[in-house]
Amino acid sequence: MSLSNTPCIADFGFARVADSQILGLSSVDSRLKGTTRWLAPELHDYEATNPTSKRTDIYAFGCVCYEIFSGGYPPFYQLKYEPAVIHQVLANKRPDRPSGIPTLTDSLWAIVEACWAGDPNLRPTADEVVTQLECLESKIPRVADEKANRDEELFTTPLWENIEYPALAPHGSDIDQLLSELENAPVTRTTM
Repeated sequence: MSLSNTPCIADFGFARVADSQILGLSSVDSRLKGTTRWLAPELHDYEATNPTSKRTDIYAFGCVCYEIFSGGYPPFYQLKYEPAVIHQVLANKRPDRPSGIPTLTDSLWAIVEACWAGDPNLRPTADEVVTQLECLESKIPRVADEKANRDEELFTTPLWENIEYPALAPHGSDIDQLLSELENAPVTRTTM
């Protein structure tokens, strides 16, 4: 989340927990290829051979939506230990709806809850989520302020123009190699 509460979403493969207080709440399980609090119930089945799918991404999208509406709190933020989170998820319990958020309408919360369906086949597809969100778009109150405009300007600065992307999205050990290269790359500064 930016300073003006504009959501900025990055690929989970490159995600790092920035808040040291939240760091103690999330662990990465290399076996599961994800962060526990965003994993769909079927990803907690250690006997499944390859349970990741587009439907597990939809579950994680619901968790990101929760994080946005809760002001940056991860799902089950009140639970300190990962086994407690897994227990809640496997018991088909989900985070409570954040209160006092005028833009979080009943219809929008219903989309989030649909993304969290225990049965992956009952979760909407990405196309269905987009269609539902587009239908709601005209009904969601908009808040325009100066900070939001400044955040938008951030994405048009020379910083973003100078970012280089790999030709192909790496995976597996390629990600480890890319992250190592990025960590060891020299830092260049530009003046504005």
